[in-house]
Amino acid sequence: MWPFGNNTLLDADTTAWQLGNFEWLLKVLPANNDFAATRLILPRPGFFDSHGLKGDDLAQSLFDQVKAYCGMVDWPVELISEGTAPKRSRDLIQVPDRNLGFSGTFATDGNAAIITYDPTLLDTPHDFITTMAHELAHYLLAAVPDERVCDDAHEEHLTDLTAVFLGFGVFLANSAFNFEQWRDEGLGASQGWSYKRSGYLSETELVFATALFLTLHGKDTAEAEASLKPHLAKQLRQAMKELGRSDLNNLRVLTRFQ
Repeated sequence: MWPFGNNTLLDADTTAWQLGNFEWLLKVLPANNDFAATRLILPRPGFFDSHGLKGDDLAQSLFDQVKAYCGMVDWPVELISEGTAPKRSRDLIQVPDRNLGFSGTFATDGNAAIITYDPTLLDTPHDFITTMAHELAHYLLAAVPDERVCDDAHEEHLTDLTAVFLGFGVFLANSAFNFEQWRDEGLGASQGWSYKRSGYLSETELVFATALFLTLHGKDTAEAEASLKPHLAKQLRQAMKELGRSDLNNLRVLTRFQ
């Protein structure tokens, strides 16, 4: 019998997809990405330091810190600032729902990698860090020769899940959906609203994956809840309860907590 009830955060197929791919990640990732040593990275003081830098220097500093948390300090990669987001039109009243993915790209160049980013992300360092975690997850997966357990259509979803596996679940969940109301006096007091989706897994899916990360680490939700948007913190508590009723032995034996 499926261990979850009818009023669950995710449907049975989505839950099974997450558990199956998390198990695959535990089996195939390089030894230097030791899941047991992975921290939950939070948007709180003590995790990232801007060192008073700006522009490209700030981007490189934050990127290096993300690399360190991912266990990828020695992985060769060039970070490049590229492109900008579209300017807001004076006639804009509302922006329809758009899935913008991540404002970054990943590519390989011989034995090294190239990661690009939209420089406007530095206006919101949280989003820059989230984007870098996603792109580094691409890099990590590119080094895994084993056949994926998911199909090609879900490669980006697997990349999101990998970023959660690397400890960035709270960052991704908070960035997955953003609503903005704005007023621009410089454009004749134009005003309106916009919202965007970032990434590929939904907010709820990212919260569930974060709960799985915490459950396998044997941690409570207090720190994560304090850093999540309130409605996501509530979902996290529900996910932890659901996972507490499930059989995760096949995943637990693959961690190094045993």
